[in-house]
Amino acid sequence: AQQALQFLIRTGAVVDVSSDVVLQRHDFDLMKAAISRFISAHGPATTSQIRQELRTSRRIVIPILEYLDRQGFTRRIGDQRILAD
Repeated sequence: AQQALQFLIRTGAVVDVSSDVVLQRHDFDLMKAAISRFISAHGPATTSQIRQELRTSRRIVIPILEYLDRQGFTRRIGDQRILAD
């Protein structure tokens, strides 16, 4: 199972967001686009606001936001996220 997961990560079929969260590429891309639209429309957003927008749990949204921060897509400022330049 671990070899299959590593293959899917290498081929880009799934995104290894954190040690506890792995998402299908399509689902990850939808979430990333929704975060971008929400922040673009409403300005800086809290984790709670993004969680509500994505209709998911904190267990999922926090690793996604931390991953997007590491990738330079978003940036955390205090308790809010903005889109990075």
